Amino acid sequence: DRFGSKPILVASTALLGLSMGGLSMVTSLEHLIVCRVIGGAAIAGLAASLTAPLIAVQTPLNRARSGAPFQQAANAGIALGPAIGGVLSGYCGMEYAFASVGGLFLLTAATNAKIYKEINPALGSKHSNLASLFAEAFSSWSSVLRTSTEVRMLMGTQIALTAAQGGTSLTLMPLLLAADPLNFTSFMIGALVASTATLGIFVAQPLAVFADKYGRRTALGLGTGALAASMAAVPLLGSPALVSGALCCQALGQNLLAPAISALILDAMAKKDPSQMTQAMSLHRSLSDVGMVSGCMAFGALGTQYGFLAGYEASAGVVLVMGLAAFLRIPPAPKLS
Repeated sequence: DRFGSKPILVASTALLGLSMGGLSMVTSLEHLIVCRVIGGAAIAGLAASLTAPLIAVQTPLNRARSGAPFQQAANAGIALGPAIGGVLSGYCGMEYAFASVGGLFLLTAATNAKIYKEINPALGSKHSNLASLFAEAFSSWSSVLRTSTEVRMLMGTQIALTAAQGGTSLTLMPLLLAADPLNFTSFMIGALVASTATLGIFVAQPLAVFADKYGRRTALGLGTGALAASMAAVPLLGSPALVSGALCCQALGQNLLAPAISALILDAMAKKDPSQMTQAMSLHRSLSDVGMVSGCMAFGALGTQYGFLAGYEASAGVVLVMGLAAFLRIPPAPKLS
């Protein structure tokens, strides 16, 4: 609000470039942690600077589909990033690979500074120091959560979704695939992850259009069911082909559920307090990170203590309970076309 989205976008991109460049010269654990912290702050700035203009150009008819290109871009990065990083590190070494990526981010920042047209101009702010800004942000988040039970349920569902993702896809899944009886090699695991991300590139937009056309509440229910069922099935299947199919179904459910949650939150805020829509998405993003970190720890610990089956079934149960609770709480809405 104080500076507009363009300065934050350019500065965050440049900061991410410096973080990547710093990783090319890491000499100690402390140095590594500092670079990663800087990178995390830059990614947070990028998320905020992209979310604000996106909300500004949305309408009630296209809220789900308008965010789909960003999800497609993220899926493309997941699919292509490891391959590009592997080629770069194999060809020129890891240090030069990080330096090259950092340089590309700096070039992107300079390009955005030159050609990007401000969509969300600065509105000014009475807050001039960091402590005041954080206090205002937390106050706004509190206001968002007090808006309605519907918003609180959707935020809880987002935490459950990202916790389940973190606990399964980022923690338990590689270990499950590498163990008996599946015995995936590292190459096979990487290829499977790239395949599900590639699937996301092609299905994100059609599924978002489905949510806009047939109702985001409908997409929420179907996505919850598909994600929970496929997640619960993964540890029960004993062949690589069946497990791969279940993980692809899991990707479909995730790509249907995630945009529905975001669009429903914005729908609810547009009715109650449109001025807080940007803060609602900021809270949505922060709670996603909380869910991811807590899910990795909680479901990872559960899987370690009681086995893959317990970790996966608990993750699926959390998604199912929270998703259905939000679905039952949200009133049916007219179809948008």
